[in-house]
Amino acid sequence: MIRYGTIQEEKSGWATVMLQAAGGATVTPMLPVVQRATVGDKDYRPLDQGTLVALVLDENGEGIILGAVYNDKDMPPVGSAEKKWVTAFADGTKIAYDKEAKKLSLSASGAVDIEVLGSCSIEAQSCNINASSGTINGLRCQFTGAPRHNFG
Repeated sequence: MIRYGTIQEEKSGWATVMLQAAGGATVTPMLPVVQRATVGDKDYRPLDQGTLVALVLDENGEGIILGAVYNDKDMPPVGSAEKKWVTAFADGTKIAYDKEAKKLSLSASGAVDIEVLGSCSIEAQSCNINASSGTINGLRCQFTGAPRHNFG
């Protein structure tokens, strides 16, 4: 049977759910949470306490949490649309991809680190970098060959 309840506790892909019934509230045992990928490629998103979820339970109380569902209180993130994928984090960080405009956007509330273990190539029709200061290591002056990496 499909049921709805709220996350009480979550630990690494397992969670307990508070269920409301005519006889009162009850908490499920730890149940597995469906994930998008678990072998080779892995994907994990923790469920916050209080998140409304859908789950399937049998008559013995065994089941699986299908995932979070939107409701009147918790709506899809601002900017979501039929052809736009959006992930909005509680701290204000937002990642969005607009399929019609073919545009990927990232707005970070904190620092962003990118590590590339192999080579990296950036190709663009145009590129603007706006920063008050910074360092680019490995650049050399095209005339003297001397290291040149500070700007500001």
